[in-house]
Amino acid sequence: VRPKGYCSDGLGNNPGACADAGAEWKEQDPHDEPPPHCVGGMSSRDNHLGNVRGGRPNHYVWRIPDYVKGRCVLRMRYNITTGDFH
Repeated sequence: VRPKGYCSDGLGNNPGACADAGAEWKEQDPHDEPPPHCVGGMSSRDNHLGNVRGGRPNHYVWRIPDYVKGRCVLRMRYNITTGDFH
């Protein structure tokens, strides 16, 4: 897991924008977290909500580690590729 970068003025979200604003780009050490489990999904046809094996929805069983305590944030993204437009 890599260090997290941030801008000292809180406005820039990358080293170039931070420097252009006259601020300093800093890095925070990672929090001793294991790397995320990264797997490729099974292929499914366009606009079909991911039905794959035997017509069942594609899924991932996500287990929250026991050591996670207190408040946390979950950022979920759904990326879609469609064959409707050429």
